[in-house]
Order: sequence, then structure tokens, then C-alpha cells
Amino acid sequence: MDCRFRAGGAAEAAADPLRDRTQDACCQGKRCAARCDQAASHRQVLNQTVRSAEFADLYHKLRAAGLHPIVVKGQLCSRLYPLKDHRISADDDLYIPDAEFMACHEQLLANGLTTDTPADEFATADEVSYTKSDSPLYIELHRHLFDSAEDAHDELNHFFTDINPVEMDGFLGMPPHEHLLYLLLHAYKHFVRSGIGARQFCDIGLWARAYHAEIDWQRLHEQCESVHAATFAAAAFRIARDDLGIEFDLPAPWDGSIDVEPLLHDSLCGGVYGSNDLTRLHSSTVTLNAVKASRAGEKSSVLRTVFPKREYLERRYPYLKKRPYLLPVAWAQRLAHYASEKQSGADSSASGSIKLARERIELMKRYGVMD
Repeated sequence: MDCRFRAGGAAEAAADPLRDRTQDACCQGKRCAARCDQAASHRQVLNQTVRSAEFADLYHKLRAAGLHPIVVKGQLCSRLYPLKDHRISADDDLYIPDAEFMACHEQLLANGLTTDTPADEFATADEVSYTKSDSPLYIELHRHLFDSAEDAHDELNHFFTDINPVEMDGFLGMPPHEHLLYLLLHAYKHFVRSGIGARQFCDIGLWARAYHAEIDWQRLHEQCESVHAATFAAAAFRIARDDLGIEFDLPAPWDGSIDVEPLLHDSLCGGVYGSNDLTRLHSSTVTLNAVKASRAGEKSSVLRTVFPKREYLERRYPYLKKRPYLLPVAWAQRLAHYASEKQSGADSSASGSIKLARERIELMKRYGVMD
């Protein structure tokens, strides 16, 4: 049926030719936008299909070289989806034993990948990123799964220090219990920083359903509780099951009632990856400092937010790694950046970030992340 008849009827359309043409143009615009969205979606899926194939080929070469990289998230989670390449990944993560880190680095270089990380940082880097020319591959090689420089997250690494990997569809992976724990704590890390993405709830729910019998649910609760993540994890399970429709049982002690609406609202505002705008990303300075202060039994300091530690700024200002005495220069650059955003009226201004951070701190208190 013609759009104009759906919009207002034949008589109205005939009486107002201008409205008729406007509605036709509107409908054509919507159809064009829909076709563009569909084409973009097809390109994403095709790109992911190529990425998955190239990653599998690269991974098997690493194994053939005698290395034991453990795949986390991405390729292991996507196989649980009805259409695996519709789960779009920005990167592929490999967790490598420290003793094999440099050998794995050399193999990645030998297979055409490159990195921007300076060679003198390999010995201490928690992760190193690699790309390949004319390829969608983006590899993150992890020595530690969580940033050891972040006081709020370093405590999470001890759960994964003695992993005995298992074979999963041609990849080495963590045992199902440990991988579910990692998915929960990885989501928890994102929640503390800027927000958890909707896809992470899907990963958690699909993994819980697929490996339900292999999860020690009591131990999982105790592990999450020990790092202030149990209430958050319970809410994540509820959202995956009740709101996303992924069917699995929640045994005790996970079966208590919990209000998930505030977390769900925050996640939808944050987008697929939980960080859909700079306001959220900038607010992470405040939220991380608040969590660190809570762990130490202190009050969060405004000064610490405005003048964060060198470790926090090193990624944005790499010169701090070799010249730590330039920390005041980095502080000045950071303040100048915020000032320019405020002048331009950008939504990511410092005031907007602080406002959002305060709201998210209250959310974290609600879910037991901080007192």
C-alpha cells in the first residue's frame, strides 16, 4: 500500500498535494535509510566472517609453534549464538603464560602483525595490541587479564593465575566455570569504568545456559562476593534470563529477588559496548577513584579526580612512561582539553562527566560495588 494512504487517507492526500509529496519523500527516505542500515549490517557480518577465519588460521599457527594461548570471550562466546558471525567483535583476546609471552610476540610478528607498543615495554605490559595490514585482525595479547596498574581491578587477576586450559572447538580455553567467572568480572570492570554493554549480558547468559552443569554455583557466588561483585553478577544473570529471554536456572544463592531496572537503564544508555559517548568515558576517572577509595576505607577526593596518578594517564600520554617527571604537563594538557570541550559546548564536558559519574556511583552503591 502507498505510504500516503497509510498516513492519512486518499481524500486528505488529494486535498493537499504538498503534503502528498512530503510524505512520499519521507517514505523514500526511510526506505533508503533501511537499505543503508541493512547494507552496513551485511558488511559488518562479512567483515566478522573474514576476521573469524583469519583468527582461526593464526591461532593454529601459534599452536603449531608450541605455544599455548588461551582464547577468552570473542570466538568462544560467538559459537553459542544462533548465527555466530552476527556477534561482532572489535578484537580477539589471547591470554598467554608469562613464560611464552615474548615467543608469542615473535610469532605474531612473523605472521605479518605489527604493534605500536615500544619494545622496552614488553617486559611489563599487561597487554599488547597487534594489527595486520589489509586485514580485519586486531589481537590483544594479555599477560594479565585485568590491568595490574588499576587498584580497583588488580585484585581480580588472582582468580586466573593457575588456569588449566581445556580444548573447545579447536581452541584452548579456560574451564567453563572460570570462563563464566571471567565474563562476569570483565563485565563488572566495564560497569565500574563507564558501563556494561548489552552484548555482555548475552555472553553471560548463553555461557551460563550452555555450561550450567559444569558451574559450581556456590563457589562462583563466593568468588564474586569476595570482590564486591556478587549483587552485580546476580543482576546480570537476571537481565540475561528475564529480559533477554535466555532460559537457564538460577540455583541458590543466586535465586534471590533483585531490582535490575536501574542497571538495565544504565546499560541501554551506554550502548552495545557500554561507552557510547565521551561523557561516559571521561566519567570513569571519577568512578574508578570512588571505588578505589571505598576499598581503602577512604572518601573519594576531588583532587585525585582532577590530578590522577601517572599510571592512569600513561595510555593517553605515552611520554609519561619514559618521562614520569612530566606528570604536571599531562595534568595541564588534560585540563586544557576539558576547558576546550566546555567552550565548544560538547556533551563530553567535565561538568557533564562529573554529573554522570555521581549518578553512576549511586548505582554502584545500589549493586554492592562500594559502600
